[in-house]
Amino acid sequence: MKRRSFLKGTSTATLVSATGFAGLAQTKIAMTETNPYHFTPTLEKARQLPGLTMNFIATGKETGGAYALIEAKIIKGAEPMMHTHQYEDEAFYILEGEMIVTIGGQDYRAKPGDYVFLPRGIPHTQKLISEQVHAMLFISPAGLEDFFWKLSQPAEDFSILPLSQIQPSEEEIKTMMQMQAEFGISYSD
Repeated sequence: MKRRSFLKGTSTATLVSATGFAGLAQTKIAMTETNPYHFTPTLEKARQLPGLTMNFIATGKETGGAYALIEAKIIKGAEPMMHTHQYEDEAFYILEGEMIVTIGGQDYRAKPGDYVFLPRGIPHTQKLISEQVHAMLFISPAGLEDFFWKLSQPAEDFSILPLSQIQPSEEEIKTMMQMQAEFGISYSD
């Protein structure tokens, strides 16, 4: 009974602070400081890389930095090497296609309707089973979407560009390495 009366007379912010979950209170406050947002797919928010098309549904600008949501279509051969994110967690919700997601040495077969969580600090990669995968990519907190935006080019349409047979120049490799360091991305075997 004493617990119930304490909870009844205590604000959420006070309760969260008292229990040591200050980060939760900050997230709640940050979310209330954002504006309502509605997304309609347009080419202005679509970007492409060889083998990958991304539609930036929500970025940190729209969510107060809480998360980013990207619709992604990728073809076999465009998968990333094993890598680790220092700052953000990622998650995939598979809409179409199948892939193997390797997280910290553990393989997960992801098919339509599956959700896969990739925590920051743990090496991960994907290998497509089907020729193409269509997925929602969730990033939390926001920030990594800026890496994808800077790395890619504006989309001319919503199609997937073919894989490139051209090797990047030394200058392009140097720029990529600088971006990876800036966004806390490291690669491993």
